[in-house]
Amino acid sequence: MSYGTYLKFHHRIDIYAKTTTTNAAGQRAVVFAYSKTIPVFAQWTQSDIVNQPYLGNFEQLDIFVPKNNVSDLSYGVRFKDLKDRYGNVIDGSYYEVMGIQKRMQFNGKVQHAIVGLRRVVED
Repeated sequence: MSYGTYLKFHHRIDIYAKTTTTNAAGQRAVVFAYSKTIPVFAQWTQSDIVNQPYLGNFEQLDIFVPKNNVSDLSYGVRFKDLKDRYGNVIDGSYYEVMGIQKRMQFNGKVQHAIVGLRRVVED
């Protein structure tokens, strides 16, 4: 058992925390700075469904996060550089959090969390 679960967390992903800076003109700028790397189990989600005409879902990713790192999760962070167990980057795109679901053990304690991520598309 790794991290108290039966899941194997053989992927790694980087967390980028959101910080807001103000320039000399008083304008706010949002910057995402590297925070830490956590172990995860990642799987791609089917995203070929079209919600509205001319608008499809962007690439989605579900990650399973062990209970030791659930406190690092929030809707204000972004994820980047999904790596395999050898450190090779599988995907270097930025992902934003779409949903966080905590899963519990039989005794009521948090066992792991499932985080739904969607690729950030911006210029």
